[in-house]
Parts: sequence; C-alpha cells; structure tokens
Amino acid sequence: MYSSQLYNPKDFVLTLILAGGVFTFDLLLPRGFAEEMLYTGVVFFATQRLPRRMVYVVAIGCTALTIIGFGLTFSTLSGAPSSLSWPFRFPITNRAFCIGAIWAITLLALQRRRALEALRTSEDRFGLVAESIQDYGIVMLDPEGNIASWNAGAAHIFGYLAGDVLGRPHSLLYPPFAIDSGEPTHFLNEARASGSVMKEQWLVRKNGVKFWGHVGITVLRDETDQLQGFATVMGDLTKQKQEEDVIRALLRLSEKLNSTFVLETLLDELVTEAIQLVQAHAGFAGLVLGEKLVCEKYFHGQTMKLCHRSWSPGQGLPGWLLLHQTAYLTNRAHEDRQIEQDFRQAFEIHSALSIPILDAKDTLLGCIEVHNKEKTSGFTRFDQQTMIGVSQVASIAIQNALAYQKLQEAEALHSQLLEKIMTAQEDERRRISRELHDEIGQSLTSLLVGLRAAENDARSDGMAARVNDLRKITSTTLQEVQRLAKGLRPSVLDDFGLEEAIARYGGEFSSTYGIEVDVAQNWQSKNRLSPAVETALYRIVQEALTNIAKYAKATTVSILLQQTPTQIRLIVEDNGQGFDAEAIVGRAAAGAHLGLHGMRERALLLNGSISIESSAGTGTTIYVNIPLKAETA
Repeated sequence: MYSSQLYNPKDFVLTLILAGGVFTFDLLLPRGFAEEMLYTGVVFFATQRLPRRMVYVVAIGCTALTIIGFGLTFSTLSGAPSSLSWPFRFPITNRAFCIGAIWAITLLALQRRRALEALRTSEDRFGLVAESIQDYGIVMLDPEGNIASWNAGAAHIFGYLAGDVLGRPHSLLYPPFAIDSGEPTHFLNEARASGSVMKEQWLVRKNGVKFWGHVGITVLRDETDQLQGFATVMGDLTKQKQEEDVIRALLRLSEKLNSTFVLETLLDELVTEAIQLVQAHAGFAGLVLGEKLVCEKYFHGQTMKLCHRSWSPGQGLPGWLLLHQTAYLTNRAHEDRQIEQDFRQAFEIHSALSIPILDAKDTLLGCIEVHNKEKTSGFTRFDQQTMIGVSQVASIAIQNALAYQKLQEAEALHSQLLEKIMTAQEDERRRISRELHDEIGQSLTSLLVGLRAAENDARSDGMAARVNDLRKITSTTLQEVQRLAKGLRPSVLDDFGLEEAIARYGGEFSSTYGIEVDVAQNWQSKNRLSPAVETALYRIVQEALTNIAKYAKATTVSILLQQTPTQIRLIVEDNGQGFDAEAIVGRAAAGAHLGLHGMRERALLLNGSISIESSAGTGTTIYVNIPLKAETA
C-alpha cells in the first residue's frame, strides 16, 4: 500500500542516478543504438517505488532527457547534418517509440497499482473488521481443513489464541461424539458439493464446555475453479437457546397456572416451576394480605414444609419488596442485612433472588423468592430477567384466581340469601296454610254446622231456602279455603313425602282441568330426600302444570320422576301447542316469565340444571337434573 508515509527519499535519489546514467549512455554510445529504451526501465522502477506524483515527474523528465539526448547527439557532439536522411531515421524512430513506451508503462503501471492498492485496502479493512468482531468467529481453513486464520471473535468464543490453533485440524472445535461420527469431515464434503452450508450444532470450548453454536462454511475457489480453502463463520447461540428455552417454559407455566383457579394450587405450581427454571434449590411464594406479605409453604427440592410467616413493610427481604416493589438479588446472603438471620439460618440460604408480583396498576399482589443457585457462581441478571417474566405470568393467573374467588364468594352469598328467602317463603306459606286450615277452616265448619241446624229449625219455607243457600255458599268457601291451603303448602308433602305429593297433585290437576296426567316414578332408595330437594321438585312440577293449564292447550301430560345413585331426574312433557323455547327462556333469564325464572332459580340453588325443549306444534318437554351430592339431609 503506497502512501507518503511509506515514501523513502533514497528511492528518488536512486531514480535520478539511473536516469543520469541512461542519459550518459545515450550521449556516449554510437548512433543507431536503442540505448534510450533504458529510460523505460527507470520509469518502471519509479512506478514500483515512488508516489504517483513523483512517477509523473520521472516520466516527464525521462521524456525530456530523450529529446535532449537526441538533440545533443546530432547537433553538438557529432555535428549532425541539418537534414535527416537515411542514416538518421532509425534514431528518430527509436526515440519516438521510447517516449511512447515511457508513457504506456507509466499509465499502465499506475493503473495496475491503483487496483492493487484498492485490493490491499479492501483486504486490510476486512482484516480490521474480522479482528474487531467479537460475537462471531471468522476462521479460514486450507483445502485440507486445517485452520489458516483465527480472528479475535473466534478466540473470544472458543478460548484459544491464534498460536494455539493455526495449522491444526478444525475438528478440535467439535465435541468428541461429533468427531467420532465424522461430522467435521462430512461438513466440509457437504460444503464442497453445494458451495456453502449452514448448521446449528454442538461445539466445544478450550476448557471442554459444550455449547450450542451456528456454523456456516463457504468454499473458496480461484479463477480456474481450484479449491483454495474454506471461509467459516461460527457463532455462540447459547444465550439465544437459553432465551428460547425460557420462552417455552413461560408458555408452559402460563398454561399450567391458568388451568386452575385454586389459589393454593396455583402458588404451589408457581414455586416448583420457578425453582426448576432458574436451577435453584428452594423457594416460596407469598401473597399480600392487608399490610403484610404472608407465606404458608416453603419448597426445598421435591419436599414441602409448612411455614406460616408474615413480613411487615421493611421487615426482611419480603418487607423490603413491600416498600420498594422491585427485584432484589444477592449471592452473599450471610452478609446481606435485608435477609433475616433466623430465616436464613433456618433454611440455610446462601443466595437469594426475590421478585415482586405486580398487577397492571403496579399494585403489589405478592412475591416469589428462590434460594441457593445450583451453580457456585450464584444467580445472574439473566436469572433475574427470567424471574421477572415468571412474575408477569403469575400476575395474570393470580388476578384471575382472586377474581374467581370473589365471584365464588358472591355466588355463595347469593345462594345463601336465595335459600333464606325461599325458606322464609315456604315457612310463611306453611303458616298461612295452617291458619287457613285451623282458624278460618274451623270457623267456616262451625258456621256450616250452625246453618245446617238452623235449616232444620226453620219455621217457614222461605227462611229454610235462604239458610240452605247460605249453607251451600259456606260449603263452597270451605272447599276453596282447603284448596288454597293445599296450594300454599300441601300437608301431604310434609307427612308422606314427594312421591305421594306428586301423585296426588297430578290426580287433582287432572280432575280440575280435564287434562290427563300420567305420573311415573322410579325410586332406587326408600330414604326420603331432604326437605329442600322435595320442596324444589314439587314447586317445579306445580309451576309446570300451571303453565300447561294456562297456555299449552294440551290434552295429556306425562311426569317422570327418577332417582339414580348420583341425581334426581324430572321430566314433564305435554302434547300442547308449544312455543319458541329459546326466546321465552331468554326473556325468563332477563327477569320476565317469573314462573320459568323461579323454576330455574330453584334448580340452580341445588346445583342442578333445567332445560326446555319446545317448538310450535310439537309440545313442550322440561328436563330437570338435581345432583344428590348437593342435598343435605
């Protein structure tokens, strides 16, 4: 590479000496000789040793000396004639050819030198770039696969200095099992066949540690397609592979945590997965309760210990999280003041990594803390970033579990209130029914007896007729009162149970409305159901038959009541005109059609289900399922 810094003044002096010697030869040698052609040698020497501008100066000087030499030879020294005849034509031709050769050599040589300088500059720049790259190893191999060049990136990745590997087979970069299978040789043969090849595979460092790396090999050939060697680029994919493994682990953890709404199970899964993910020995997860952070269990490997601990703000490492809500890492737990000494000694903590679990509003939900990294170097910043990802996954799952827990509590409260309302309703019906039967019924009965006696004692026919009419009205009123009392709370349900109550109600309904009712019952146990189940099923049958009487225009109704080991199944089917079940059920869920809504609420109160099948002209079927495990005796 030519530059002013490489210029040596001695080369310029030597060029002047050479030019002067050629000029002297030109003057002393006989005419007709081509001694002036030596100027081309001087110019060629200048193109190889001098900067471009000096080369042009030398070329101009040699041209001038050629012309001056011609003039001195024929004018001054030898008295050349004024006319140039035959003997002098050859010198003129030689000098013209010499001048042309001088400038041809100057221009061609400088052009070639520019190309060489550009090539050398490119090579130098490539060498500088290759040496500056630390993340990738750029290795040149000779045709036999031996290492011919070794950049700083390769030294950084593999741990070898250039002097350790130059001239050695590139197979030393592969683990023993790859060498035994001939993988390095197959790799080069594959590159020879295809021109280039890229793979991800196991490589090995100088200290024998394997790592997952990227290898790309490109064949180098000359103009005649002869193999000159291989260009190899190698990279360490350990961090990338770790990140991919972490992402897969977080996805698996998210799926596992979001598969349960039980907070205790969720926290157990969270701790065990986190310990495994960062290769720790132990850890725990805590939740914020009020002003404290509470932990119930401590996991050590595959074992779990009950550990009811609570930390106030500023107390211990969890208390530090309550105040600062940011990650905390220490690999010198025995010197760390944030860790409580009794807690450290109880669980032999040497290193700790504690991560807060925050919701979308940066409110602290809890924390996850892992202890004692398996490797002696302790926890790393990569472990911290991994645990932050775990905490983000856990945050969503914990919020879902807490929301589900609140929903369950609200539903339980709703069920309790609904049960109390229905119980109070049934108690009130029972009281009114008893009063109708005992008080009003007895009074009407006494009145009826008195009217019958008055009728017998009546002296006139007109009075007897009026008393007879009053007796009939009283009798009808008494029957209506008895019917109302049965409707409010049939005593047969309390006295004989659901089976007898359904049978009697079906018979009474049939005689009242003229609709044939077929009741079929299949009981696998002689034990009575709980009062709540009996009341709910009876009211559902009662409401179903009332709706049939009002709207169905049916002629027959069938009732099936069946008990299995796990549930009570009720089916009420009629052959009436039917209706749009989907629309009616939708309006019932919104609060309309209070009868259907009441049936649904009674079934749901017992963890049961109710469904209705109907369409215009096909009748209606109601299915009710009540699980037996929900009942309480």
